Amino acid sequence: MALEGSLKDFSVLDILQLVANQQKTGTLTITSKKGKIVVDFKKGMITGAFHVKKGEQLLIDEYLLESGRISEENLAKARKSHSETGLGWDEILIRDGYISEEEFKDVVTFKIQEIIDELFMWDEGTYRFELGKELYPYSRVKVSLRTQALIMEGARRVDELPRIRELLPDENVLVVKTGKVLPGLEPAEKKFLSLLSQPSTVGELIKKGRIGGFRTYEVLFNMIQAGIVKTVGIREPEVVKVERTRRWRLKRIWGILLISLVAAVAVVGLWMRKNLEKGFGPISFNSYSRWTTESRLKTLENSLQVYFSIFGSFPESLQQLKEAGLATDEDIDRFEYVPDETLSSYELRAFTDH
Repeated sequence: MALEGSLKDFSVLDILQLVANQQKTGTLTITSKKGKIVVDFKKGMITGAFHVKKGEQLLIDEYLLESGRISEENLAKARKSHSETGLGWDEILIRDGYISEEEFKDVVTFKIQEIIDELFMWDEGTYRFELGKELYPYSRVKVSLRTQALIMEGARRVDELPRIRELLPDENVLVVKTGKVLPGLEPAEKKFLSLLSQPSTVGELIKKGRIGGFRTYEVLFNMIQAGIVKTVGIREPEVVKVERTRRWRLKRIWGILLISLVAAVAVVGLWMRKNLEKGFGPISFNSYSRWTTESRLKTLENSLQVYFSIFGSFPESLQQLKEAGLATDEDIDRFEYVPDETLSSYELRAFTDH
């Protein structure tokens, strides 16, 4: 039985405290207008997390490239190996010597902390905790972070957030250097000054700074208070462009589905005509059922490829595919879908194939 509700009634800190105190194992999914965050727990300890923001998810291989921990050439080799063997990213990167196991653990730990930073800034949305579910069951590299330590830090940040929001209400705020020089700057402050060769939004600095969402806000707030940087307005998001892109994607999805439906109907007709013309007599229900299952399986695989082309990763479940308008309740009941831990490949089969 899942625990679910609204963040207006039960805050992120409350949920984390409950899971930690009861030493629960499972996954916590929090969904808001900002995106979706999933946190993995084992006996109350945080062992994994991922963040999908506006349909985009930065996978571990892409993060390693952006952070300079792996070259494009080596990443291409690792991706080829992943495609050929189906092994997890952690196993491939460590096995082929691109990164040590300890370095990989450091990367995973940082990514979890970065995601939790973001989660502490959410005060609207819904949550769902599914007992016993595991986010990365096949991952070779395991980390385990003390939830209570994150809760204590999160409580401090929640107290600071209202003051920060007064100066930096969202990620679209533009920030520039003032030219003022102060001695004894923190490494993070020096890093942001080097990134501010031109006006940048808070969102851009979060991405480039790689120190996490809340930590970026905190550092920028202190720099504004010290007079090192200042805000110069808001860069409005390209709402019209995003809306046009969304409409185009929906048209593309429905166009592909319509073509798939027409093709399926045509093939069914030809199959029935062929069997009748050969004098096979009454069409076997079992053979027809098997054929329609195979046909639907191919259509569902097409839908998964459409989803991947739009979001850059495969869905976590067929339910998520259905929410995108690419699957039906019948598909969920008929087929077993098992994505890999990076959501870059999957296994799909009818339940009767076992």
